[in-house]
Amino acid sequence: MRLTLRGWGVVCVVGLAALFATLSGARALNAVAAPLVVAVGVGALQLSRAGMPTVSVDPMRPGFPDQTRQFRVQLDGQALARVRIPLPDGLAGEAVDATVDMPCTLERAVTLETRGVHQFSRIRVVQRGPLGLVARSVEAPIPGGVVVYPRRYTVTGVTLASLLSEDAVAERQEFDRLREYVPGDPLRNVHWKSSAKREEFLVMEFSSGQTDETVEVVAGATEGSADEMASAAATVAGLALDANRPVSVTLADGEIPAGQGKSHRENVLRLLAETDGGSLPAHRHEAADISIRATNSRTTVQVGDQRHDFAAITADRIAEEVTPP
Repeated sequence: MRLTLRGWGVVCVVGLAALFATLSGARALNAVAAPLVVAVGVGALQLSRAGMPTVSVDPMRPGFPDQTRQFRVQLDGQALARVRIPLPDGLAGEAVDATVDMPCTLERAVTLETRGVHQFSRIRVVQRGPLGLVARSVEAPIPGGVVVYPRRYTVTGVTLASLLSEDAVAERQEFDRLREYVPGDPLRNVHWKSSAKREEFLVMEFSSGQTDETVEVVAGATEGSADEMASAAATVAGLALDANRPVSVTLADGEIPAGQGKSHRENVLRLLAETDGGSLPAHRHEAADISIRATNSRTTVQVGDQRHDFAAITADRIAEEVTPP
């Protein structure tokens, strides 16, 4: 507990009153200083009896850039308080900086701006006595963070059917044997370990049995290109999931095994929100159904033997109302 600026002003007045009392008698001290001393004491007593305030923050749902979320803070306790909560980088809106009478609830509209997981700093609550003479500070962390997914774009030059065609999707059937490479064989079927030993390309041949329509997405990025890579991977993985294909995503700093459904989509988007980029070995790209490479100059999406410039095959970002919740 401490004196506020107003409280220090009162202390100064009491000091002056005490000085005047030595010159003009005790009546001046009683008439001026005593009520002020009582006011400070009563304020400190009431503030101590009010108890420490408690702060709770409602978690914000993840979302895509330009979407809006409500930031909601609940303060339980008594007395006046000044609440300060700055917004982290990556979010836009009005920061919380208000004097309130507790208990109360504060709400602010926040716009998601840049990809990533954005952490709030600690909440600072300055609780004041009834006359504003004494105060005490309480700090509380805000658990978790605000997840902003990468932007997703609509695909124009390359249709969904071509991205998920037989040539683009790994038809993982039951393994039968290794054989020599024949021009036209997909590179994803090359058995690299055996090829290195034989010094010639060997491909895996499968029997016409059970198929696996999993779309394996492998993505890498040079330094400073993680946002572009994440957007391309989110777009392509979203296309495959929208077509009810199981999707796996492999990055330099994490991977999500094949799966489907809403929770799987959220896991993929969370990984892409957190990634810092990084490169993967060439053979990982060559074995994938869809390979994404992002550099400072361009981002490419390779499907089978076809390589596409991501900017050339995409249009505007997907509108908010058609993005997954």
